[in-house]
Amino acid sequence: MLAGRRALTWRFRQSIDYWSVPHFLLGTLIALIGGVFSLPAWPLLFVTLIVAVLWEIFEMRLRIREARLNVASDIVLPLLAYVATLWLTGGTDMTHERMIALLIVAVIFYVLANYAAWAARMSLDPDFQG
Repeated sequence: MLAGRRALTWRFRQSIDYWSVPHFLLGTLIALIGGVFSLPAWPLLFVTLIVAVLWEIFEMRLRIREARLNVASDIVLPLLAYVATLWLTGGTDMTHERMIALLIVAVIFYVLANYAAWAARMSLDPDFQG
């Protein structure tokens, strides 16, 4: 039982890291941008997937080494966030002004989360080439 729990904990640690928050917020931002500009939901889901994959390619070019499970979660997290944001904002009578305010708050969190992730990466890996 304990060995199974350790294996599950190890897999979770391989799939989630300090980059997970910016990846998640990416999906939130795309959904909110779609809401603010009244863009169709399904094509934006595809855009979210493309951006998530391109982000992973960018990380590989920067020589950021990640476990395969982490790469997969970095692609799935924005998709989950996109769907969750659509679900949370779509069922409400949110005014356009409130949607814009929510987008602004999400952008601020996104910038701060990216800054924190880069700072953590640079402090944990002195040989980082980025």
